[in-house]
Amino acid sequence: MMMKLEEDMDKLKEKLEREKEELKRQKEKLERQKEELKGENDELMQAGNNEAIVQTIAEKEKQLTTIMILQEEQMRKEILLEEQMKMIRKQLAEMGMKEILLDSPFKKPKERVGSSVLQHRTQLQQPRGEESTYCPMPLMISSKAYGLQMDTFVRTVFDLAKTAPNLMLLQQESNGLDVIFFMGVTPRDTFSMLIEKNGKSLIPPPWMVSTVKERVICTSNMTSQHLSINPVHFFPDESQRGQEDFLKVKNHTKTVKGENEELLSLGVKVLCYFNPMLDSSYTELYNTAAENGYLTKAEDGLPYNFSYIGTKSFRVSQVDFSNPAAVQWYQEQLNEAVMLNFSGWMYDYGEYTPPYSVSYDGSSGLDMHNRFALLYQKTACDYMSRLDPDPSDAYAPDYMFYVRSYASGLPAQVVASLNIGLSGMPYSGSDISGFEWYVDPVPDLELWARWTAVGSVSGQMHEEGEGHGSGAKTNIFKLPNGTSIWRKFVKLRTQLFPYIYTQAHIAHETGLPIMRHHLLTFWNDSLAIQQCYQYMFGDSFLAAPVVNQGATKWEVYLPTYGDGLGPLWLDVGSTFQYDSADGRYRIGFSDYYTGGQTVTVESPIDNVPLFVMAGSIIPVLDPRVLTLNNATNSSVTTWWDLKDRRNAWIFADKDFSADGWTWDGLAYSLQRSLDGSVEFTVKGAPTNSTHILQIAGPWSAYGVPGDVTSEGSDLPLQTSWEDVLASGGPGYYYDQAQMVLWIKLTETDSASVTLNSV
Repeated sequence: MMMKLEEDMDKLKEKLEREKEELKRQKEKLERQKEELKGENDELMQAGNNEAIVQTIAEKEKQLTTIMILQEEQMRKEILLEEQMKMIRKQLAEMGMKEILLDSPFKKPKERVGSSVLQHRTQLQQPRGEESTYCPMPLMISSKAYGLQMDTFVRTVFDLAKTAPNLMLLQQESNGLDVIFFMGVTPRDTFSMLIEKNGKSLIPPPWMVSTVKERVICTSNMTSQHLSINPVHFFPDESQRGQEDFLKVKNHTKTVKGENEELLSLGVKVLCYFNPMLDSSYTELYNTAAENGYLTKAEDGLPYNFSYIGTKSFRVSQVDFSNPAAVQWYQEQLNEAVMLNFSGWMYDYGEYTPPYSVSYDGSSGLDMHNRFALLYQKTACDYMSRLDPDPSDAYAPDYMFYVRSYASGLPAQVVASLNIGLSGMPYSGSDISGFEWYVDPVPDLELWARWTAVGSVSGQMHEEGEGHGSGAKTNIFKLPNGTSIWRKFVKLRTQLFPYIYTQAHIAHETGLPIMRHHLLTFWNDSLAIQQCYQYMFGDSFLAAPVVNQGATKWEVYLPTYGDGLGPLWLDVGSTFQYDSADGRYRIGFSDYYTGGQTVTVESPIDNVPLFVMAGSIIPVLDPRVLTLNNATNSSVTTWWDLKDRRNAWIFADKDFSADGWTWDGLAYSLQRSLDGSVEFTVKGAPTNSTHILQIAGPWSAYGVPGDVTSEGSDLPLQTSWEDVLASGGPGYYYDQAQMVLWIKLTETDSASVTLNSV
């Protein structure tokens, strides 16, 4: 038996080494071929055959990409092989044999001679697949209204009918099982119990719900050219070093701080980049960290150094956040970014804790793997809490950091965000344009437009167009009509700010995410909870973004509460009119749809299928708003400049009633009175406010709008909706084509509409 185990061990080792050597030879061969292309380049250029050289290089890059994919697959194989080796070692140990050190990427370090802090492991590669997680949240909620949470940091596996039908298999890699069960009357109740157990999010600064473009918080009218700045990576490679004084931007030089100040004057917040790893080639900072014990160690006490591949290959060690001194030191690096006028950062990675590493508090890498993500996030959260002028209120400080995770393909982005929301995190999004891809052909405008549409109705909208892929990198701004499509969706999101920010306040009170799986609202509708790619976007909207290539029509399931309780739905996406000149969205009315049915809508690439519950009043911004930040540059129109100009989209139900509210105290109401008129009121508005209303409703059933009065005075009838906006005083206009009544109120908070028979 012992001999057989040793033979199995040798075979596994030989197989691993053979596969690694073969991949190495393939990559070296392609690298040589790529070098040869450099020599051919001059000849082809002289011959004027530019297209040929581009095509040849692209083909070789695809081959190199294939090798990279094979290497990642090799890493996964190595993990599986290591698991087999662990089992063999265990059996050997049970038979009284001493443990054998293996030459695998995850082997325990051998004894080393010397004490240099730069001595390191050289064979560990980045963990992948099931070994990786940014945000370990071992919990679930069932449609049967129960939930459970594995109350542990150790690795867990949730096998939900994958291995066998009708079987849920839960595994926890420890000697015990730590499970908390939650039993609510409805799934919403169970979700609330989980939230009370785990905590609620603070309300973010307003600009967080706008758009992030290449790690820059941008505004609704700014294009990629306006935001062409160099992203600054503080970790792992200290790209800010030497650039604190001068950073090349737009063919001239400015200080980092000065460039950020200029962008802030335009109402643009600038983010930088951090991750928890430090490249060993940056010896000054690395040596400081290593000498002071700020880095995760190998079992021999030296820094655990390993490789990972991002925009390039890095040799790094991971900061040890179980060490209080390391936490303080890392927070000093975060503070350096804030001192340079950065308003936050992408907070990347956190899933690469080496299995055989040792932390300051004595935890092994396996024990620390899930806990590390929490300590890492807590380090930034605690630092930002010190920047909060009023830590006792519900609002986060005027900074943000966000993590990024990977999912394969656009449909998976939606599924991932809905799962994150069910786990209690209200804000999520995905990298529009993808940070990297390995597909053929290269993604086109359709994908980037569909992805932008998803972003516009997500918890966070951010574009990440400067990564890499197979062949030339594309993003929405580099393709014909791409920038105009981006602007159209960003204009929609910017105008929806008062609605989204109101949902952020709801998220703080209840934990409900911005992107809500139907399980949280329509738990009695079995068809609704089966929908993977549509969701409630806050309380009122149903978003059903297109996630299939080539689709020109899209099916949307309209949920129901059951037992005839509604709701009624209105098709918003198909009836929108978009005015590109100023980016204004004008609503329309078509018909009411009952819940419990599937409808088909047209789905051009510059439109997102969107429905709204009848009876909703949606507060929106004036389309002239360019930024949700303050701006000292007078050419930029800010939210604060037009804060007293209140806009609302009103989607009346069949009885001409609707209501809505805003986080800052406004309460809207529309109802049909006993005398047959339609009455609108708003309470809580500041004095001297201007209200611009678009009212979509069943005008054809009750009669077209007649006279409109406000506090006893007749409002003047204008000749167009444009005239309503342009006039200095109040007025109204009925848009017959859109079946929408426009009303402008100045210094009054109510209106009465008489109805004339059709």
